[in-house]
Amino acid sequence: HSTKMCIPENMLIELPRLEEKYVLVEPLAVVCRGLSKMTFAKSRKILINGFGTIGKLCSCALNSMGLRHAVFDPNKNPSNPAELEFDILIECSGSEKSLHQYNLEKRNNIDVLLFGFEYKNLPLDMVVYREIKLIGSVGASKEDFYSAIQILKSINQPIDIEWFNPNQYHDAIRYFIDKRTKVGFSMD
Repeated sequence: HSTKMCIPENMLIELPRLEEKYVLVEPLAVVCRGLSKMTFAKSRKILINGFGTIGKLCSCALNSMGLRHAVFDPNKNPSNPAELEFDILIECSGSEKSLHQYNLEKRNNIDVLLFGFEYKNLPLDMVVYREIKLIGSVGASKEDFYSAIQILKSINQPIDIEWFNPNQYHDAIRYFIDKRTKVGFSMD
């Protein structure tokens, strides 16, 4: 583990004020990047699959855009989501298995936004045959960070973060795995 990190000054982004909620700026910037690749219309039915950190932040970002959406959390809901109606599926669970529950092979002309890398076995023939638009997203640009900061400025409710001292790294990882919630490290 490093104790110091050197980065160019032009890579730094100033935060409006030092508040707990800004620890979420990086994952929210990732969400902003993905959503910026999408075309939204008020008439489209948007479904977020997964309600971990990325799914919650995606919901926040869609709310800030004035877009109605539904959320299905495969970790908390054992029912089969195949019957849910949507035109846009935003995959935030990080699970290809979860994605297959939506019977994409029976849907036409939908958009699917995929966050992350866990989608090695998607059948591309089905994507072509059903005219499914797959949009992949990973990382964020400086502009995405600015967008994330604007969204976080508008959030006035407490953010669910469990804080740890840096020497409690292993405890923090175990807590994250068990609770699937955001963890932060405090230098106090």
